[in-house]
Amino acid sequence: MKIIDSHLHFCPGYPHFDEIAIEAGHINNEEHLRECFQKYNIVGGIVMGKYLAALTLYTIGLAIIFVYALILSFFGAVAWGVVISNILALFLLGAAFIAVTLFISSLTENQVVAAVLGMIVLLALALIDVVARYAENIPVVPTVLNALSFYTRYYDFTAGLFDPAGVLFYVSTAVIFNFFTVRVFEKRRWS
Repeated sequence: MKIIDSHLHFCPGYPHFDEIAIEAGHINNEEHLRECFQKYNIVGGIVMGKYLAALTLYTIGLAIIFVYALILSFFGAVAWGVVISNILALFLLGAAFIAVTLFISSLTENQVVAAVLGMIVLLALALIDVVARYAENIPVVPTVLNALSFYTRYYDFTAGLFDPAGVLFYVSTAVIFNFFTVRVFEKRRWS
């Protein structure tokens, strides 16, 4: 309800909104709107809502893979450890990638530009391993690139190995890029 209050209390040109704002105890000016947005972290709520909505749709797609494995289990043996590990890896990889592309989307107002830039960045993240293999002659570059690689950590999960460092990498990537997205929107909002 606070989100709706914060959005409605500053509507210049509509006298009935002034009356509603006064009854609700709001001061109908930009400073009070800014204070409400910061107090209730409205921008963070909007960003997390968009992120969790995208992550939910992605998770529904992953649930279909689990259903396939469940159906296959009626016809033969299924290595459930490997299946669960792969689904967890896909979930974590997708959570990180969604956060990265949400950040890229926040940098531009054009959806097509955001989609193209998102695909380019995700392709670049996928090619980090290839670049690391070709840069073996340079002393530090392969080490740094392998540390930034999303797919090197993903391969451990596909073998059925649970890697806490990989989980921490994916979760921290998602958190950091969601934080960056909130900062971009807050800077744009008040500049």
